[in-house]
Order: sequence, then structure tokens, then C-alpha cells
Amino acid sequence: MIKCTFLIAFFAGCYSPSYSDCEVSCAGTVCPEGLECRAGSCRTPGATASCGTVSDRDNDGIVDTSDNCPDLANPDQADEDGDKIGDLCDPCPPYGNVSANKDSDGDGVGDGCDPNPTAPGDKIAVFEGFNAMPAGAMVAGFTISGGKASGMAAGNAGAGIQWMQAPGTASGSEAVSAYVTLTSMTTNSMVAVFDQADFSNPNMPQITECTIGPSAASANGVLQIIDSVAGISSVQASPPLDQGTTVLLARAARLMMCQATIASSPVSVMTTRMLPQNPTMGLVLVNASASVDWFMIVRSP
Repeated sequence: MIKCTFLIAFFAGCYSPSYSDCEVSCAGTVCPEGLECRAGSCRTPGATASCGTVSDRDNDGIVDTSDNCPDLANPDQADEDGDKIGDLCDPCPPYGNVSANKDSDGDGVGDGCDPNPTAPGDKIAVFEGFNAMPAGAMVAGFTISGGKASGMAAGNAGAGIQWMQAPGTASGSEAVSAYVTLTSMTTNSMVAVFDQADFSNPNMPQITECTIGPSAASANGVLQIIDSVAGISSVQASPPLDQGTTVLLARAARLMMCQATIASSPVSVMTTRMLPQNPTMGLVLVNASASVDWFMIVRSP
């Protein structure tokens, strides 16, 4: 009986084209359809890993088959929303639902995180899920543990986390947001996200903040937008502030808008100050304790 291997040069069909990389050995140049012979093994075109080893395209120590972001190195495998897409690759890291990850304008930012979901050009500049000490940030009064930043500020002494914008990265607009929970507070407590802060003159800092805190007039609280030059606008907020709240400060040129999931409507202010060349953005806590699940900056053209 003539074996198939004897007729290999004439009947390539003896091999199944469904063989995977490295599964079949070869001699000369004969391999199943779709594979090529290299170093005695039939290889998938473009395969670079040696046979007998596993592929790790981003060299982060996590094999591709287990890596939740196989093309960008993320050895911590951080996944804030638990959708099995690593934060570094996720189009909307804090929200795992399909509608949030949908990218209507194709700019890489999911609609749930995109301040302009129908206009391309947005980019997630910072997403921090607090699985480790935030890279490139200044941290005071906060501890990082278990995927949260926990802060405590006694009296008027503040606790904060801030990022300095790198020179040359200024954009037409941006949205700064964080998910925070006040764990203890008094009538003078507040937690805020801030944008376009200029601390170059410590005696007269310039800053725009979106704050939440208790109100003497309400059992729940108040949402405020505070600009060091333009003034303050506020709206009553509910339900109680000890529930988790997303606080958002969005800027378009000099128009600042503040929103929170506890608020019925946004408040806004037009700042009259000149915006700094290399501003600082981040979050601050005053006379309270709070935990922060995540912090994000999205920049737009």
C-alpha cells in the first residue's frame, strides 16, 4: 500500500489546511496549504515566536491568549469595569456596557466616555484606576490600595492628587472626571475635580473646580462650580452624598461646565482669566474623608 507521505510532492491535499502554527513538521518546502516551511516546522506566515514557546506580542510577561490587552504592555492587567478589556486598551475604561464602549465617531474613545461622541479627535489622556501609585502624579494625603484612592483631610488642610499637563499637549477642550464617595464629612467638607489650575503664584493660585459637599439648606448636598476669578454658581443635589458619584468638569475654551450624577442639571461659568500654558488638573479633598474609584482626563481638539 502506498502511503500518503510517499505522494507528498504530488498530493498536497493529504494535509489538512486547518493545521495550526508549529503543529506539523516539514522537509524541504512542503507544508499544508496556508503554511510555510521554516526550520523544519510548518509556520503561519508572519509568526515570530519559536515553536515550543508561547507568543507575547507586547512583552509584558502575559501570554497573548491570557492578555486582556495583547498589543500594549500592561503587566498589571488592570480592568476597572471588569469587561475583560484592559484599561489601556479599553475605549471607555470605567463603564463596561456595550453602549459605553461603542465608538460612533471612530476616534478610539467609547461613547460613554467621549464628550463629543459624534465628532472624531478625542483622546483619553489619563485614566487612573488606582491599582498602584499613579504614574506622573503628585499625591498628598491619599493612600492607594485595593483599586481605590482613600483620602482624609482634617480641618482646612487639603488632600489631593494632581497631574501636570506636559508642554505642547494643550487642547481646545477637555473633560476631567472622577468617581468619588464621601465617607465622612461636616458642613465645611468638599471634594472636587479641578482643571486649568495655575499654582505658579502660591499667594494667588488660579483654579476652576467642580465640587460636591454638604449644604446647610439641604439634607443632601450642593454641586458647585468655582472659578477663582469668575465666581461661583451652584445647584442643589440629591440623593445623599455618601453614595458613589461621578463628578465631571468639562471645558470648551474658557467655558467650564460642572456635572454630577447626583445633580438634576449642570452648572457652568465662563472664566475671564487667561488659561495657563502648562496647567495642573486633578482632585482635591477638604475637611472630609473620601474614596476615589477612578480618575480620567479626555482631551479634544
